[in-house]
Amino acid sequence: MVKNIVEEDMLRCEGITLGIFLQFQDTPIPQEIISDIFLDPKHKIVFNAIKALRDAGFQSDILTVHEKICKDKLSKVVPADYIAELTIEAPSPANLAWYTNVLLTNAKRRSLAGWHLKAYESALDTSIPIEDVIFADKYTVNQKGFVGVKKAPMNTLIRSDELARKVFPEQKWVVPDMIPYGLNLIAGPPKIRKSLLTLSTLIAAGTGGRAFGSIPVEQQCVLYISLEDGQRRLQRRQSDMGLPQGSDHIYYADQWVGGAAELRSTLTEHPEIKLVAVDTLFLFSDTNKSQSHRISDVNAYGETTRATHELKKIADEFDIAIIAITHSRKGYKDDSAGMEDILGSQGQAGGVDNILVMKKSSTKDCINFYINGRDMPEGEKTYSLKWDYDTCQWLIEGTKEEVELGKTQQLIVDWLGDNGAATPSAILRGLTKEYKYSGVIGTIKNILTRMADSGKLYHKSGAYSVDPFESESGVVSCRLVSSQPDDRRQQTTAKPEKSEEGPGSGVVSCRLVSSQPDDRRQQTTAKPEKSEEGPGSGVVSCRLVSSQLDDRRQQTTADDSKKPEKNEKSASPAQLVDALFEYLSAFPMTIEEMVAYCNQHKSGFMNVPMMESFIMEMVTAGEIEKKGENRYIRRQ
Repeated sequence: MVKNIVEEDMLRCEGITLGIFLQFQDTPIPQEIISDIFLDPKHKIVFNAIKALRDAGFQSDILTVHEKICKDKLSKVVPADYIAELTIEAPSPANLAWYTNVLLTNAKRRSLAGWHLKAYESALDTSIPIEDVIFADKYTVNQKGFVGVKKAPMNTLIRSDELARKVFPEQKWVVPDMIPYGLNLIAGPPKIRKSLLTLSTLIAAGTGGRAFGSIPVEQQCVLYISLEDGQRRLQRRQSDMGLPQGSDHIYYADQWVGGAAELRSTLTEHPEIKLVAVDTLFLFSDTNKSQSHRISDVNAYGETTRATHELKKIADEFDIAIIAITHSRKGYKDDSAGMEDILGSQGQAGGVDNILVMKKSSTKDCINFYINGRDMPEGEKTYSLKWDYDTCQWLIEGTKEEVELGKTQQLIVDWLGDNGAATPSAILRGLTKEYKYSGVIGTIKNILTRMADSGKLYHKSGAYSVDPFESESGVVSCRLVSSQPDDRRQQTTAKPEKSEEGPGSGVVSCRLVSSQPDDRRQQTTAKPEKSEEGPGSGVVSCRLVSSQLDDRRQQTTADDSKKPEKNEKSASPAQLVDALFEYLSAFPMTIEEMVAYCNQHKSGFMNVPMMESFIMEMVTAGEIEKKGENRYIRRQ
């Protein structure tokens, strides 16, 4: 009776294991499972069919497996309906490790029972000397396996053509292009907010929100093992991050016993968990009862490698992401390689899939976030993160190169706005003297070329300017565009261009010759003279008379009083456009009117090419639409 019950449980376990392979095509077959460990002959046939199909790069669904069995002329032994019934009780693949262990244990028990029976028969056989019987029994017991159970080969080989036919699932990400599934190691110096960065990432994943303030992430269940912070602090932090009521997708553990072995058991019990954070790796390994996976010395290569390797095995086995937090060494340089910054042996970094290093920046409340690993599509990359006190998290500003380029471009615009057109060498000297810029001439030339190509600067004869250059004759025509007078906009602005309008166009053609300048460029005044246009055209030709030309600036502007004083804190072009964006909801404006509004009301500096560039980007994005011939308004 007992034997029948035991065998029934064994057969049920075999069927469930096969059902997992049939139901979930991407679930890998553990190396420990071979056909010899199955008790039921039908299960051996089904397993061999699944294994053969997988090795050949084919799917192992019910119909394909049945076709394979029919091809092998074994369909009478294993009919199609029997194969289909195996999938009825198939659980999540996360439980496969447990069932694999049960299969191996059952096989060993059967082998052990068979060995006992054979030993019993040998002991009663009087033709065999008792000494030989005892020796044979001791030899068998000392073997790693039992008689009747064939061990799987230690190393599995795969042919190149078989590998080429295999189909692998796409890489999964917690944060796209930053934190993938697998084992991730985050390192940084003390008090740089490593735990807050990790916790905010888990909260974003647990709620399906945005990581680093702007990157959408897929919702999934997460587990945060916090061994440095208690429940009180975790409660306050999640509330500060906008989650006062918590979430049923987020689990916490402020104490842990059992290390990686207990984590494997927890994930088996909670297969819904797809992201685990371990804070910190050293404290987590210290909770392990088995000393083989404990880090007692961070400089010991063997200990750090074993600890990270065990976590990597769990990440791969359960197909999840694990983030382990560690510390970086003291005194590292900002431009050093990320792996070299990690405290202790390189076994920590070498045994993980991806490393993420938080580095201090020269800018207050900002850090450089270095990322590199096996799954990064574009290789190593460094992002610039800024701390946001309102949301209690690190916000991404862009890559380090993009942020530094934007800051340098703004410094160039500010300096040229105060000093006029200049060569790259003069610009570099000015930035170095006034803004403590530390770049080189090659970098400045590349940035100036890029700004000129994008329309942010004007370029002529080796010099660059934020304003258009005069023609050789010193004459330009100005198109005077008057805005509608209201409380906020009563200013006109001039856009240099040729006057080609016909009668009645309302265009004033101006001949500009600079008037007496002072240190800050005094504004010229216009002296009306006879128009060459026909009567009633509404066009007046103006000759602007100039005395002394400024050595540094030979350009006049329509309204120089709008430009901020030197060293005055001014808004960036992006901030000026943001301020303008709300105003465009009610009033359609021309490009020239937008420039005048920003420069007059927002203590900033903007020119026509820069504004055109921003407006065209927003038109392309569908945020602004054209209203009439040359006016724009915010799309409702």
